[in-house]
This record gives sequence, C-alpha cells and structure tokens, in this order.
Amino acid sequence: MNGTDLIDSGSITAFPGAAVAPDTRPREARPARRLDFRNKVAFSERHQRMLRQEHDDFANSLAALLSIFLRTEFGLQVTSMETAPFEQFASSLTQASHLVLFKTDTAAPTSIFEISPRLALSFVDRLLGGPGKAQDAARELTSIEVSLLEQVVQLFINEWCNHWAKDRFKPTIVGHETNPLFLRTSSPETTTFILHLEVTFGECVEQVHLAFPYPAVESAVGEAAPPAAPSSTGAQRGSTIAWRPELDSIEVPLSAEWQINNCPAREVAALNVGDVLYLEEATVEEVIVRVSALEKFSGRLGIQNNRRAVQITSLQQAA
Repeated sequence: MNGTDLIDSGSITAFPGAAVAPDTRPREARPARRLDFRNKVAFSERHQRMLRQEHDDFANSLAALLSIFLRTEFGLQVTSMETAPFEQFASSLTQASHLVLFKTDTAAPTSIFEISPRLALSFVDRLLGGPGKAQDAARELTSIEVSLLEQVVQLFINEWCNHWAKDRFKPTIVGHETNPLFLRTSSPETTTFILHLEVTFGECVEQVHLAFPYPAVESAVGEAAPPAAPSSTGAQRGSTIAWRPELDSIEVPLSAEWQINNCPAREVAALNVGDVLYLEEATVEEVIVRVSALEKFSGRLGIQNNRRAVQITSLQQAA
C-alpha cells in the first residue's frame, strides 16, 4: 500500500466488541407526558352495552315509581355513565349543588347523590302540595326541606340497589353537604362509578348524578350484567318487582268511564240539569278503568251487593 493510498474513515466498519466513542451531540428534548394509572376499571364493549341496558330499565322503572309518588308526570333518562378517580368527580361539581351522602350497605364506602337546589326545591314544592314550580334563584335548603327531599332521594337509591342486588344492599342516607370542597368521603385516587341522569319534572330539566366508590358496587356492577329480558316477557318481569312499604299510604285515584252516543253540538249546548242521557246496551260492556291518568283496564258495568260496580275483564295494552 502506498502512503498516498489513504483510507476513508467513513468506509471503516467497527469490529464487534470494539470500543466506540460516546456520542456527545446534544439530544432533542422531549416534553414530559403525565400518565394516570388510577382509573383501573375498564369495561368491555359488551359489558358497557349490558350496563347501559340495565340502567335504562332502572330509569324507566324509577320514572314510573316517582310519577305515582309525586302524582305528576316525571321523565328520567340515562345520559352517560363512566368510571373516574374520585378527585376528578369532586372537582367537576359546582358550588351550586346539594350533595346527599349515602351508603349502599352498613360497611360500604360512602356514595354521593348530587342534585341542583333548583330541582330539589321543585320536589319539595310538589311534596307540600304545590305544582312543583321551579325556583328562579337557587338557594340552600332548610332543614325541613332537606327532610322532605330525602323521601325522593331514598326512592332513587332504593330503586338502584333493588334493581342490581335486592338482597345484597341495604341503602341508608348518612348525611348532606353543600360544598364539594369539603368532600372527604373517599381518597382522591379511588375509582368511582358515576351515573349521569337527566330529569324532566314540570318546568325543570336538570341533571342528577349518582357516584359510587367502585369497591361499594363491584360485586354488582363489576360482575357480568344480568341478561336483558325479552320484550315478550316484560310484563312477567314487572310482576316480580317487590312492593315497597313507603308506598302503602299513598292514595292513587281510580276512575271508570265509558262513551255514550255522539250528539250534535246544538244538543250538547242545550244540555241542562235534569236531562237524561240514554246508554246503549253495548256501552256498559266497554268501561275503561284509569289509574291516575293512565288507561290500565277494560271492564263492564254492573251491580254487586246492591251497589254499582265495574268488573275488570282485561288489561289494556301499553301504547
């Protein structure tokens, strides 16, 4: 090899095990990423669908129950459900919230029912015999109003617990809070199962939230959700719902009605006290029995024990 034959350093291949000079070039700085491993519960898509179906059934059942209890139309639907750290849930609450603390069982962690004062006062107004009118300005509830509100909240949590585990849960209300900053019911990292519901009641369309520490409901929600009942057996499923003692003293209006012959408007305008309206024979066989404002049964008019009576002959099909 001649001295003029210089070796290009770029063509030199490093031998295995040979020492390599460290790379002293500055590396490009990467932004740090925050990873959160606290939300450990993840439901499969199938489990989420089953949970949603069960909670939709719960909402429908509770809406019917509260319609009877409040004697007025009541709408309830599930908007979403999720799991999140308790700290995240608590920070999402607004100062204008009324928080009801409850336990699904004596030894269970404390769960939370969150409701806006506006909706809470509408419930109170209805329970006191009013129309359930929404309050324009939200305010804190008095001790008497809190006691009245507990009747409605107890129905919410009873229905949820009975739907999932009738014999497993014994829900009780343990306290109230008005400032979410003072919530210390769970550690910040506790995984919380949160159910978001939309309530339509009178003039109010408001959100309520039920937040359960996951350990308190894991035995029910964490297991495979029970299969949804086929629509053809819906009536059978409804017949197995346990009766609640708190409904014993509620008076439900019953009425019977039937349709007479159509009359010209002139004759209707001329009706007066003492006039007689004749009934066709078939009319007494087509009596509609209403429970509150709902058509529930068909029947026929007759006499029993020297008293006018209606014999129920069939169940009205739901619309």
